Amino acid sequence: MLVVSVADEALPADAVIVARLRQRDEAMFAALIDAWSPGLLRAARAFVADEHAAQDVVQETWLGVLRGIATFEGRSSVRTWVYRILAAVAWPSRPRPTGGRPPSGSREKQTGGRPASVTAWFWWSRCWSTPRCRWC
Repeated sequence: MLVVSVADEALPADAVIVARLRQRDEAMFAALIDAWSPGLLRAARAFVADEHAAQDVVQETWLGVLRGIATFEGRSSVRTWVYRILAAVAWPSRPRPTGGRPPSGSREKQTGGRPASVTAWFWWSRCWSTPRCRWC
């Protein structure tokens, strides 16, 4: 189910948004900030450790929109593009777990060198230690 906020319904079509942002229309930019900043802040909280860092990510996202609007190609909606900028800004800011690869335990030795569970294959960096299928 797609949920569209009332603020989104009041916004013009993407082509109009892009044209007005390229003309540096402050009213259009303010309308986007009012409509999308709460959602961007919620998304930013998923990447970073605290509220202030999330607010910084949102602010950097809006600056990225201003810097990049001239190169927006329209291959996605403007909203999707803005959220992608947020992810690119927030990803380097995310908290990283301390430590390294989980130590080899006796369970691996008991199973012939293979981890006893799927989670043992999954590193702290949230990626597979070795590809689990041909296409990975």
